[in-house]
Amino acid sequence: MINEIENIIGATILAVEGCAVGSDSVTFLTDKGDLRFYFDNDYYGRCHVSVNLEDVTGDPSDLVGGIVSVAEARSNQEEDSGGYRTRWTFYTIRTTKGDLDLRWLGNDNGYYSVSVRMDWEEKEPEPELEEWEKEWNAFMASEEAAGR
Repeated sequence: MINEIENIIGATILAVEGCAVGSDSVTFLTDKGDLRFYFDNDYYGRCHVSVNLEDVTGDPSDLVGGIVSVAEARSNQEEDSGGYRTRWTFYTIRTTKGDLDLRWLGNDNGYYSVSVRMDWEEKEPEPELEEWEKEWNAFMASEEAAGR
């Protein structure tokens, strides 16, 4: 699962959504696909489990238009004598325009997962236009530019 973050390397960031302290979902929209980090706290209800974005270092808007060169994930976990767990998960995204570090914090009573989930949804490649479609698009663009 942690390797899914590597799918974003080489992609151009188009937008970053949900990147705020307390959030339970952050999505990086790119030209190659969308990478979403999330945890469904509502699913567990009152089961003594929570996972949220605890800290953001960097400005997500700085990444827009940048090409991702580094995408890393790291985790650390502690358990107390009562079986309660705390897990920190760190994600680092570095681009040609800026860097972003996300620190997620998960707590539970020892019976549930406190791992941040990650989904990668690859974009379908744009179909290659036929030659006549390219010519038509160029013609229409020239007509529009001429004000016709």
